[in-house]
Amino acid sequence: MSYFTDLVTNCAIWVPIMTWMIAQVAKMIVNLCVEKKFELERLIGDGGMPSAHSATVSALMAIIGWGCGFGSPLFAVATMFAVVVVHDATGVRREAGKHATSILQIVESLN
Repeated sequence: MSYFTDLVTNCAIWVPIMTWMIAQVAKMIVNLCVEKKFELERLIGDGGMPSAHSATVSALMAIIGWGCGFGSPLFAVATMFAVVVVHDATGVRREAGKHATSILQIVESLN
C-alpha cells in the first residue's frame, strides 16, 4: 500500500500532469479565440501553442529542482531532458512552418 500512497502523493508526477492539462486547456481556448470554433480534440491533440510538451518537462524540471535541490544530479538530468524536449518542439514547429509555406507555394503555382 505504501507504493500507491507514494505515487498519489508524488508532486513530481502530479505537478507536470496538471501543467500539461492547463496547457491543453489553454490551447483549446487559444484555438477558440483565433479560429472561432470549439474543438474538443484540442484537449488531447498534439501541436499548437502553448506547447504541452515543453510545459510538462519545464514543470518536471522545476519541481525536481525545488524538491531535490538545484545542485542535485537528478535536477541536472531533468534539465537536460527539458532542453532536448523544448529544442525538439521548437525545431518541429519551425519545420512544420517551412513545409506549410512550401505547400502553399505549390498550390498557388498549380492554380
